[in-house]
Amino acid sequence: MPDLDAYLRRIEYTGPRTPTVAVLHAIHRRHALSIPFENLDPIRGQPIDYSTAALVRKLVHDRRGGYCFEHGHLLLAMLRALGFEAEPLIARVRPLGTTVVTGLTHMLLRVTAEGRTFFADTGYGSLSLLEPLELMPGERQDHAGLESRRLVAEGPLLVQQAELKGAWNDVYAFSPHAPPPMDFEIGNWFTATYPESRFVLNLIAVRLEADRRHTLFNREYTVRFAGDRTETRTLTSPAELRALLTGTFELNLPADFPLTCPELVWTK
Repeated sequence: MPDLDAYLRRIEYTGPRTPTVAVLHAIHRRHALSIPFENLDPIRGQPIDYSTAALVRKLVHDRRGGYCFEHGHLLLAMLRALGFEAEPLIARVRPLGTTVVTGLTHMLLRVTAEGRTFFADTGYGSLSLLEPLELMPGERQDHAGLESRRLVAEGPLLVQQAELKGAWNDVYAFSPHAPPPMDFEIGNWFTATYPESRFVLNLIAVRLEADRRHTLFNREYTVRFAGDRTETRTLTSPAELRALLTGTFELNLPADFPLTCPELVWTK
């Protein structure tokens, strides 16, 4: 049994513990606002263990963040502990503005509550959801994040789209049916260890607030506000990076925690 009490304290949730639509939205929102996205372990060559015990230790007790397979499996375990019917799904990310076909490397959840189907995703990073999307293909959903979202049917697949600067952009495509567990093992292994993986080469961190999203990509720090306004600056020192990660991104990092990666180069 996962440590549900510790998880709920971590996300600062004190409401009901019944598997209702309202509770699903509240848990998802508190998780998204409380646990950052980060890839500090893959860039250090550390394996990603998405067992429930490892995730509770890292993301809950150690107050770290994680990437999609960590967020997804932690949220999955906790929703099931609350009595929700939930299944893991896997998606192909669609890089904005490209037609590149990517691997099955993103995890999300299908959740049933009060006879309705939702898709939960707290681990996408730069476009993570604040609240889950309901299965209503083609319908605009304005509640789910800083950007309006919709799900569009594409043959047997569903495509999540985000409205960015007045245009709908694909985020990822996925089957609404649960795949074999091996797909998650392969996707996680590839994402965390493949030498050319963006999560091995680049330092990435994201934290959501109700009206803005903080994003760090190597030395570039961006704050994107609701309504598409952005502010960007370039970090100038390792000390500034550490202060940002432990301050704005609220990551609990030991003083000797190494912060380096192949693409993180400091100017003199």
